[in-house]
Amino acid sequence: CLSRIQRGEVVSVNRVSELPEEAAAEREEWQSEDIRSILLVPIQNAAGVAGYVGFDTVRSEVEWPLQLTTLLKLFGEMVSNLIARQRSQRTLQEQNENLGRANTELARSNQELQQFAYIASHDLQEPLRAIGGFSGLLARRYRGKLDAQAEEYLGFLTEAATRMQRMIVDLLDYSRAGHEPRPFQGLRLREPLDAAISLLQASIQELRAEFLIDELPTVQGDGPQLTQLFQNLVGNALKFHGEHAPRIRISARRSAAEWVIRVQDNGIGIDPDKATDVFQIFRRLHAQEQYPGTGIGLAVCKRIVERHRGRIWVQANDGEPGSTFCFALPAAA
Repeated sequence: CLSRIQRGEVVSVNRVSELPEEAAAEREEWQSEDIRSILLVPIQNAAGVAGYVGFDTVRSEVEWPLQLTTLLKLFGEMVSNLIARQRSQRTLQEQNENLGRANTELARSNQELQQFAYIASHDLQEPLRAIGGFSGLLARRYRGKLDAQAEEYLGFLTEAATRMQRMIVDLLDYSRAGHEPRPFQGLRLREPLDAAISLLQASIQELRAEFLIDELPTVQGDGPQLTQLFQNLVGNALKFHGEHAPRIRISARRSAAEWVIRVQDNGIGIDPDKATDVFQIFRRLHAQEQYPGTGIGLAVCKRIVERHRGRIWVQANDGEPGSTFCFALPAAA
């Protein structure tokens, strides 16, 4: 009987007393319970047979009508769907509870990490300032009194302290980029771009950089972070310039539900095979002696864009020197 139900077959017995010898076990059990007739319909779902539903009679024998079998099949499907829905609800509730606990733990870890970054930066910058200050004092006080090798060592010491301070500041920027509490507001992208260009005026004038700026859209965003985003991208275009004066074009185009912003330069360009590596923290494509830096700026850009629910990438210019950094932001309602 059970093997037939597991195969999805209906067990319809009009007279238990007439069951054959191969069903002797069922006949003996049912007769001990005074069952005269029995009808069992399997409950099936996507995973197979979950059980069965049925009727039995104890007063008289009956001929089970086909309509009753059909009704029990429908009832079995309802029961099966109800059980599956309850299981899904329990699973979903457990997943939501686990997700809530994970989010709480992640928020706590992020807060602790941010606090650690601030504390560590303060504790690290104090001795670095002392190293830089005293090495500079030694260089000034004993200028001309030390041999060439000692002066070279002092230069290395001062440069290393300055680079370490810059790296700590950049790490703080990277830490804050994804966890700023400031809410988004509608702003014209030209405003953070102008602010970034103003901060880079010294390099722009020194290199005689030329800008071509198209009309830029309004988006929902964090003004100071978008200023930092443009400052890093435009600053890279200035730093990695080629033989000619930097020429930087900034444009925008609408693509479905987002704005794609392009920062195009005529610099030394980027190897297409390294296009994804440049956004990883501390990943540098050039030696420190060629192009100084910490290797954190583009990683900060990536965190800022992702906080704004966008994406960022770089591509080579078609048939021209240089590269184009693109980032997409959701279009403001």
